[in-house]
Amino acid sequence: MFPASLRAAAGLLLAVWLPSAAMAQAVRAQSTEQLIDWYYAAVFGTGVYRSDDRQVAVLQLPFAYELRSLERDGWGLALKLPVTFGFYDFRFDEVLQNGPPESVSTMSVLPGVEADFMALRNWRLRPFVQAGYGWELDGEDSAPIYNLGVKSRLMFALGRGEFTLGNTLNYASYRRDGAWFPLTLFVTGLNLTWPADGTLAGSPVDFGIHLIHYAYLRGLSYPLLEDVNNEVREEAEIAFSLSTRKPLSILGFEPDMVGLAFRVGPDVEGIRLFFSLPY
Repeated sequence: MFPASLRAAAGLLLAVWLPSAAMAQAVRAQSTEQLIDWYYAAVFGTGVYRSDDRQVAVLQLPFAYELRSLERDGWGLALKLPVTFGFYDFRFDEVLQNGPPESVSTMSVLPGVEADFMALRNWRLRPFVQAGYGWELDGEDSAPIYNLGVKSRLMFALGRGEFTLGNTLNYASYRRDGAWFPLTLFVTGLNLTWPADGTLAGSPVDFGIHLIHYAYLRGLSYPLLEDVNNEVREEAEIAFSLSTRKPLSILGFEPDMVGLAFRVGPDVEGIRLFFSLPY
């Protein structure tokens, strides 16, 4: 048995060490700039997400230009230029009373190129690469961002509809204060679409249900007010969509579909409007 004095000393050391270890792991944010994950803000899409006491509204303009078409040329190639605006500390009640926010908190531009080809009769692959920049318009923070990977869709006929297994593997990072914040993301989606027995602009319409899982194999840096070193490891979405079998042009855009997705995770929850699936 240890002497009582040694046990008391060990207990005192443990009492001192545990709070200091917790402080080392959970460092409180000292500025609003520390609460921004530039990658997440640039790719979330159009919608609203919330973590801690912070609520963020995002508006994304998914500019794109098709150089080659998979259907017409046998393989596709497109230029992508998503431009994203972020509105921090967004409140719906204030919008109803005062109208839309008068100032933009952040802006990001993430241009890139995406190829498109059929690896097999029912297996579609789309490798992509993007590199851009994000700016905090109310402050001085900014960050270069890059994102590269490959999207996959494995498609099967199912009655009158279609079942799709979708995947994306991508590696991304952004740089701030001299340090890179990398992540590795693996997305898995189970997607079911079937005819909605209706038409839009003369084209048949399909209804879709999508279950999507986001696994951050290398954790997503997601700073919280009480823990600036916090990381997110996974998120899940359930989404509903309408799509037409012939492309429609909406204000110059030709979206794959229009849908609403509900996202949940350990430290974040959100709702977003989407025009394409993440794979």
